[in-house]
Amino acid sequence: MYDDGYGTVKDLDYYYHALGELVEHDSGPPRWLCPVDAGSSVEDAPLMLYLPGVDGMGMGLCMHHMALGRIFELRCMHIPFHDRTPFEAALTGYFQANLKPTGYRRNYLNPKFSSLRTMGTAYCWDSADDTDPKFQEHGVHVSSIIKCAGLYRHSSRYHRVFDYIPPSTTELKEVDKASSDLTFRTSPAMFSTMEDGTVVRGLAGVPDDGPVLLVGNHMLLGIELISLAAEFMRQKNAVVRGIAHPLLFPNKARTWSEGHDFFDFLILWGGVPMTYKYIYELLAAGEFVLLYPGGYREALHCKGEEHRIFWPDRTEFVRMAAQFNATIVPFGVVGEDDLLNLLCTFDDIRSAPFGKEIMRAYSNHLKLSTPI
Repeated sequence: MYDDGYGTVKDLDYYYHALGELVEHDSGPPRWLCPVDAGSSVEDAPLMLYLPGVDGMGMGLCMHHMALGRIFELRCMHIPFHDRTPFEAALTGYFQANLKPTGYRRNYLNPKFSSLRTMGTAYCWDSADDTDPKFQEHGVHVSSIIKCAGLYRHSSRYHRVFDYIPPSTTELKEVDKASSDLTFRTSPAMFSTMEDGTVVRGLAGVPDDGPVLLVGNHMLLGIELISLAAEFMRQKNAVVRGIAHPLLFPNKARTWSEGHDFFDFLILWGGVPMTYKYIYELLAAGEFVLLYPGGYREALHCKGEEHRIFWPDRTEFVRMAAQFNATIVPFGVVGEDDLLNLLCTFDDIRSAPFGKEIMRAYSNHLKLSTPI
């Protein structure tokens, strides 16, 4: 977890002051500059090229400089105030003169960029074509949007293991905010066992370093995930990389919620689709891996199946964990099934009027090969 610095710039006064400083001491040709307040980036950070807005100064993302500067090598294109070269001409000439030798493909030299366009290991953000005032509002986190969209990567294709970057303090606060009502109503508590057999409250009995494979059972809807991931972050400073059903990773073009939805949180907190390849790569990287052998069948159990587990007969994950000398930590979850009562099941819905039509429409919406 890292401090992304959101909230450091409180209002637009900083923006106006920065523009005044640049205008007063401005001269020379268009150039790239590194914002002083961006700070130092993580090791092997991709390059992000930020194109200026209508002011031409490159300060339109000043509220996001620190957050973006932690995960990118941030460079803003600056056009001097007195330079009257048309924007497209200045941009095309500068890109051809400075980026063409580095191997970027020619089709990305077109100045009509979208809001965010990746160029191998570089990103280009154009605020001249997209002057959305939301970027100047508190509560809009550009770095989180980039992560959720799968655009934070070090090569031409996004890799869920190698391109993942842990949540920031702001993203942890977002999780706390979204789950505050659930936490208040359930009051989750965690216990672990020390080497001498003593049971203690908290996660002191869990290893501090990976690779670790956490293997447990789902309760109804799997809502224990939220508390589990947050506590590992707080107490162990470790991200629990959950293995989840592929349906939980849709290719979303947009979200209709004002903030992050469940699918966004799953990506921000390191979730990956269920494949043995991902489990292998995560254990090889020394990560904390969270596996529910019962899968969605356990989380969506029916009436009369409370506290039951639905594990397969073959446990291939044991053999894989042994290959990397990973510590297997079995755990159990109790309580959720006692808080909720199932009123109906899929079979009940099918037998109801129009039930089959509703389930068929839902299956088509999720693009399931077999109707529910």
